[in-house]
Amino acid sequence: MAMSEEQYNEIQDFLDGKFTNARAQEFRQAVANNEQLASDVAFVRLEREMQDALLDDEFSAQMKEWQKEKDGLPDPPPDDFSPKKNGGNRYWLLFLLPLAVACIWWLKSQPSEPTQVPNPSAEATEEVAEPPVDPQTPNPPIEANEPPAQPNQPEKKTTPKQDRPIAQTGPSGAELLAMINEHDLQMGYIPQGVRGSAARQLAEAENARNAGRYDEAATIYKKVAEEKSEEGTDAAMNLGLLYFNLKKYGEAVPYFKKVAGTSYADDAQYYMALCYVANRQFGEATTLLEDLIVRDGFVREADRKKAEGLLEKLREIK
Repeated sequence: MAMSEEQYNEIQDFLDGKFTNARAQEFRQAVANNEQLASDVAFVRLEREMQDALLDDEFSAQMKEWQKEKDGLPDPPPDDFSPKKNGGNRYWLLFLLPLAVACIWWLKSQPSEPTQVPNPSAEATEEVAEPPVDPQTPNPPIEANEPPAQPNQPEKKTTPKQDRPIAQTGPSGAELLAMINEHDLQMGYIPQGVRGSAARQLAEAENARNAGRYDEAATIYKKVAEEKSEEGTDAAMNLGLLYFNLKKYGEAVPYFKKVAGTSYADDAQYYMALCYVANRQFGEATTLLEDLIVRDGFVREADRKKAEGLLEKLREIK
């Protein structure tokens, strides 16, 4: 790599002693840690020494010329290039200088192992495997891209993905989470009996969830939710609630959709609206809430008032 003019002048200042003590110490440390910089300093130092040697020889020759003119002495016999005969004549450095430059150029041109520098932007685009759920530090919500369920259409299968932070437009993420907590119906999980294989599996999921082993509980719920049975419906609803409580709103939506047409449909529709609020899909959330209120899909009057209050706030945002 060629030395820049700025770096060349900086090295010259260092060799001339123009740096302060602190700056000189900092530069020496940089030379010790940077092989390329050390090579450049050595090259400039060698160049200066050769220039000084040539200047010394030229000055000595000029002094002899002046002395000859002063004394009127005849021209001395021509000197050879032996240092012993000419008292330190160093014209041989004219040959050494290009040789040294050629050697340094050759050393710099040798291939070296490239340093692998991590690229943060590239790493950020790589798909990251979903880490285990930590009950103490739940993941932030993501922006879900799924539209509300349409009637008489096959359900679109989606793969849950890692939640991302809520985009900072409109209300802040903290304000949206406060809105969700304020209007949460606080629905409990569906208790499980002990009859049948699927029921026993759900009981195991319930025990894991209560013990804080959320990833284990989610794995069991996912497996049972594939069954077309009452236990499969229970598992889908419980898994949607689990993801909701962990603030993994994008992953909760498909399981709330899965229980459409069951006895959990109204509750699932309300929680799906809360998920859309978290992911800033305010239009979808408004549509779901208006439908629930018109149909009066609430068991308790307090739940209806929560839905009406949330709908009023969404209309203010829009």
